Amino acid sequence: MPRTFRLQIVTPERVLLDGPVSGVTAPGVEGYFTVLAGHAPLVAELDIGELRYREELGAEHLLALHAGFLQVARDRTTVLADAAERPEEIDLERARRAHEKALEEQRIHALRFNEMENARIRADLERALNRLRIAGRGR
Repeated sequence: MPRTFRLQIVTPERVLLDGPVSGVTAPGVEGYFTVLAGHAPLVAELDIGELRYREELGAEHLLALHAGFLQVARDRTTVLADAAERPEEIDLERARRAHEKALEEQRIHALRFNEMENARIRADLERALNRLRIAGRGR
């Protein structure tokens, strides 16, 4: 049985990774899950959270993921992400401002009971918090 598989992490702007790994842990909409070499075929919707992958020699890497899809097929796993960032790519000040803005919008819109707008604000807040968590771990 193979020990590694090809992992591709792609956003609309770029390819973040295309190479061999021994495992990937992703934030599924129903919780985190791990894919190892030889995993059964799978398609999963991804949520906002941290994506971790491990190189064959054991080095672990972390990304801030902003939703998308993951597909496992034979010896390849593909992550199609709405957005993804390495910790060192995250602008901490911008992430803090986005977090503050989302908190303020949440306070303002909480009284309006517009569920669609409240869901957007919750997602903005979750993305900002995720970026802050990931940036704090990678520096």
